[in-house]
Amino acid sequence: MNRRPPPGRGREFPRGEGPFDRLFGSRFERDPAPLIIGGTIIFLAILILILFLPPVSLLGGDGDEGPGQISDVGCGITAKRADQVPDLPEGLVALSPLYELNVPAGAEEQGCRLTTISLDRPTQDPSNLAFYTHRDDTWVRLAAATLANDGGAAEAELEEIPDNLTVLRLAAATYLALGSLPSGSNIDPAAEGLLSIVSPADYAPTSDGSIVGTATSLATDQAFDVYPTIAALDGDAASAVNTILDDSSLTASHIEGIVSLADNGDFPGIDIDYRQVDASVSSEFSQFIANLAQELHKTGRKLSVTLPMPSVSDGNVATGAYDWEQLGKAADYVKILPEDDQSLYRNRMFQVLRYATSIIEPGKVFLVISPFSHEKSTEGVQALTFFQAMGIANVMTVVPGPDDSQEIVGGRQVVINGDNIHRTTGGSGIKWDDDSATVTFSYRTEEETRTVWVENVFSVGFKLELVQAFRLGGIAIEDVSEGSGGADIWAAVDSLVKGGLAYLERPNDENLRPEWTASGGTIEAPGTGGAATWIPPDEGGTYEISLIVSDGVARIGRRLTLEVQASATPTPTPEEITPVPEETETPVAEETETPTAEETETPTVEETETPVAEETETPVAEETETPVAEETETPTVEETETPTAEETETPTAEETETPTAGETETPAPEGGTPITGG
Repeated sequence: MNRRPPPGRGREFPRGEGPFDRLFGSRFERDPAPLIIGGTIIFLAILILILFLPPVSLLGGDGDEGPGQISDVGCGITAKRADQVPDLPEGLVALSPLYELNVPAGAEEQGCRLTTISLDRPTQDPSNLAFYTHRDDTWVRLAAATLANDGGAAEAELEEIPDNLTVLRLAAATYLALGSLPSGSNIDPAAEGLLSIVSPADYAPTSDGSIVGTATSLATDQAFDVYPTIAALDGDAASAVNTILDDSSLTASHIEGIVSLADNGDFPGIDIDYRQVDASVSSEFSQFIANLAQELHKTGRKLSVTLPMPSVSDGNVATGAYDWEQLGKAADYVKILPEDDQSLYRNRMFQVLRYATSIIEPGKVFLVISPFSHEKSTEGVQALTFFQAMGIANVMTVVPGPDDSQEIVGGRQVVINGDNIHRTTGGSGIKWDDDSATVTFSYRTEEETRTVWVENVFSVGFKLELVQAFRLGGIAIEDVSEGSGGADIWAAVDSLVKGGLAYLERPNDENLRPEWTASGGTIEAPGTGGAATWIPPDEGGTYEISLIVSDGVARIGRRLTLEVQASATPTPTPEEITPVPEETETPVAEETETPTAEETETPTVEETETPVAEETETPVAEETETPVAEETETPTVEETETPTAEETETPTAEETETPTAGETETPAPEGGTPITGG
């Protein structure tokens, strides 16, 4: 833990007066300038500390505190070094002592979250460091840690301050990936090289103890082993299992048939997936698995067993008809199905795996990972493919106009809603949810609000963190067929299987924003992206509007084809003709008078002899007595004839006489021509 160095001793030799010594003189000797400067410097220093330094460093230092010694580490928190570190699971290595903390109420509200712990084993390798706490006999990872103090300490910002804290490094481990395959399907090429065992669901039990089914043809040069699955998920097959287990002779016959299947097919193992075992034959099922495993082991073959998700309530895990402890002793691989409700997944699966690894060797336990998305409604949770989930997200409709008209006219705004992602229609928008660690969105139907969780490489990566935390044997993938759920989860699987580490990344929020495009016109989407305003082209026609949604990895689009009516051509009115003569009269008078005056000033004295009287008297009288037309004619002729007859005769006659008389009588198109020509 860090200790502050003792204060430095005062100087024991004389020195000259420093720049701030005058601050400590008498009141009459003080110079205000240094006081102002010093105060400014102190203020800036405090501001810099507030802006750029972490709020507080709770732990750290040289690690020289002895066990049991209590230290004040800030924010009223005290810590002492524990006498010993509880046993660590395989693959976790301690780099610091375990500190027991006493955290007063309100410490977290003060911003006391940035923690530094000194390392007993300094390192320059920053990989796989994290803060852990020991809780309920289990090591829980809190946050990734980074190196500090030149490798002598590690630091992290915590969301909570636990009762104890240490720094551990996760050493790379070896994990296996098992894959289930629907009968007759092909394996996804992206999964090749990652799977150790593939289990085609080719067989089912019958009530007489026999097995029916046909083996899926798989390439013989693959690097994985084939453990065919004998499945009884529901219906007649599930009923047959309970019938078999209720009769010892049928059970013996069933075991014999399974062993023969393994021998005849030269399979190195068998997978049993009986999900509807009745509680009345619970012990018989455990004995069946024990006897089957014994028979398979005689020829060097192995047995894997799939167990349904148990019920979890108030921290209690109830496994129903399945005795996990006995099954875990007999089987070589125990595959645990997951919680489908993603809002409950992380909490429940943590409790389930903690329970499982307490009674089953962790290396035998495999967490089942699904490539399927899920939708929750009042009817329960159902599986969706990736494309089905994203297809719900990009449904769109045209919002009717103010008069409920469905007609779309060129040049007029059209509002298009993304029905299931727009907030005004009850949608949440596509977003990342930290609680479920998934990309998700909610939408409103006529009866209820539904929630969709999109499974992808990000969400699977956070699920694999549980595999790493509990040091399981690996993962079992629910469906490894080509294009099964449509979700590309293989980068996360690759990271675990080949790198030994969970892929822990979340999508960029910007990549989750929907995008709108149009084949014509202009389209504007608001910041939320849940709706768009489209202005179609004036000429009308057939156009396509596209809504593109994304889970942060893939982009899925939907097109909406719309027919647009051409906009109506505006009809000229007298009000539109009125400005035309005004434009003609104004420029003619300005253009004629301005250059004439400029040219008249240059040549002779005639301009200076009688300009004021003639120009003032004549126009004033004419403006009062005669109409505007006479005003235009009189000055124009007089001013253009005398000084610059050659330059102004031709244009003046055309501009003032022809258009002025004709524009008030002719339509706008004819009146426009002389103006352009002049």
